[in-house]
Amino acid sequence: MNGLRDRKLQGTQRDSDYYLGLTQPEGFSTQLEPQENLLLLVTAAGIGRGSEELGQLLMKKFFRALSEQGGLGKVIIFLNSGVYLTCAGSSVLEYLCELEKDGAQIFSCATSLEHYQLRELLCIGKILDVYGILDYLQKIPRVIYL
Repeated sequence: MNGLRDRKLQGTQRDSDYYLGLTQPEGFSTQLEPQENLLLLVTAAGIGRGSEELGQLLMKKFFRALSEQGGLGKVIIFLNSGVYLTCAGSSVLEYLCELEKDGAQIFSCATSLEHYQLRELLCIGKILDVYGILDYLQKIPRVIYL
């Protein structure tokens, strides 16, 4: 498969309007294959700096897209304010449930849960201490930080 070279551009005209369509090559898919050697480390409740509201919206859209496309990593670890995402009231819980159903292991940092007093509100995944987090960081060579 050669990416864009395998796609076909089709054009049609209706009245004075032109419509272009790009077809996908046979066998092309936007589905992500779960990666055994990839760790997703979520360190905050939102993505990026700047508007907190925008960051939370981006995080929700990220996890929705991830759950729709079949996941990315087999292990997702939440720490610091990222643990809010695994607790009651989280806007991404339904997406995390889908990822877990698809085989992702979900963990929340014990120290972070204690700090934010969220241990009793944890809704998904297991609790992992810092030594467990370090173990995963040493075992899994590729890490994506959010």
